[in-house]
Amino acid sequence: MADTKLILVCKDKPTLDDVVKILTASGKIAENEIEAWEEKTWDVKRKTGPIHSKMLFIGDIKDTTSLGCFIHDRHHVHQG
Repeated sequence: MADTKLILVCKDKPTLDDVVKILTASGKIAENEIEAWEEKTWDVKRKTGPIHSKMLFIGDIKDTTSLGCFIHDRHHVHQG
């Protein structure tokens, strides 16, 4: 069975704490449904096998690819 927690990965603990506060303030996710990892924890755990949780990467994390923001209007697609 897949883990139902959301895993947040960020370079530092203060940023992780802030993101957890923002997410829980929305009322749509409880703090016990979030697992916060610093980049060094991610680096160790990703090597131990598949992770079956939703993950949110905040910032420039080692060995991940950044997602771009795409805006589509009637005539063009803009990336930024």
